[in-house]
Amino acid sequence: MSKRHVMVDIESFGPDQQNGATVQIGAVYFDFTRDNPVVPDIALTIMGTYPSDAFPAFFENISLSSAMNVGLKVDAEAILWWMGKGSDAPSEQARESLWNPNPLPIRDVLKNFREFVKGADHVWAWPVSFDLNQLRAAYQAIGSVVPWRWRDAMDSKTYMFGVPWEHAKVEPYGIEHHALWDACHQASRIRRGAAYKRKITHEAHEGENK
Repeated sequence: MSKRHVMVDIESFGPDQQNGATVQIGAVYFDFTRDNPVVPDIALTIMGTYPSDAFPAFFENISLSSAMNVGLKVDAEAILWWMGKGSDAPSEQARESLWNPNPLPIRDVLKNFREFVKGADHVWAWPVSFDLNQLRAAYQAIGSVVPWRWRDAMDSKTYMFGVPWEHAKVEPYGIEHHALWDACHQASRIRRGAAYKRKITHEAHEGENK
C-alpha cells in the first residue's frame, strides 16, 4: 500500500517564531509515482480548469482577530510586507487570497484541517521548522495538539539535500505566497527530487549487475 503524503504551507502575520498568527493554510495530497506538477482538485474554482490527475486539497483563511484572541502574535514588518512593502512582497492576487474565501475562526479552520490530514502517513513542509511549528503553536493556543505524530513530519529541504538544482527546479505556476499554490509547488519539487533519486538508484543497481 502506497504512503499518503500531504504538503502543507501557511501564510502568517507573525514573526518567524513559533507563536505567529497564522492566517492561511494550504495543503495538498501528492504521491511519488510521477514527476509532473501537482495540481489541486479545487483548481476548478481557482483557475477554471480541472485536470484529470488533480489531488485532494485544503485551502482556508483564518480570521486574524480570532488568532490574536487566543494569544498568537503579529509582527509589524510582516504586516507591512503583506501590504506590499519591501522586496519580494506578495502580489495583489496573493493579498486578495487572504480574504477569499472568507476568513473563519481559528478553531473552525484547525478542526477542518485536522479532518483533512487525518488519513496522511506523512506531513511535509518547506521547512518543518517554520510551517509545522507555527501550526503547532496555533493548536496549542486553542488547547489542542497537532493532527500528526512527530515521526510523521517530513522536512522537504532535508529530503532535497544533494539533489542538483536542474533536477529540483519547477517552473512557477499558480500564485506565489498563496498557501495552497505554494504547497503544490513544493510538492512538485519533491516529486522531481524523488524521480531523480529513483534514477540514481536504478543506475547504481545496473552498475552493480554488470
